[in-house]
Amino acid sequence: MELSLRVSLFWMSSYLYSIFTSFLAFGILHLNGTAGRAGWRWADTSHRCTAFFHMAASPTQTTTWLRLKEWFSEKEDVIMVNTILRDDPTRGDMDNKEELSPRRLWTAICHNYDLWPL
Repeated sequence: MELSLRVSLFWMSSYLYSIFTSFLAFGILHLNGTAGRAGWRWADTSHRCTAFFHMAASPTQTTTWLRLKEWFSEKEDVIMVNTILRDDPTRGDMDNKEELSPRRLWTAICHNYDLWPL
């Protein structure tokens, strides 16, 4: 029941967001010439501001200098992490704290042909 509810809410919000952003994009692109900037520049600026102010580092690290309150309580964090690990146990042994060296970046780009947009 939990998965079906989450999936239905995801798709419903996706369609509603699509409708809202279409109207928003229409309005932003019609700012063409306002303050001497093209419409696409207004769209790019609004996108960058939205991403800067709303993106969180991870689901369990949601505080920033702008937003001092956590999105989830400690109990919700534990439930979320346990649910993710139960769905895919291989994520528990991932060590994401390794630095990305130029060699590892080159290997990731050249040897992952599936990621190339062809």
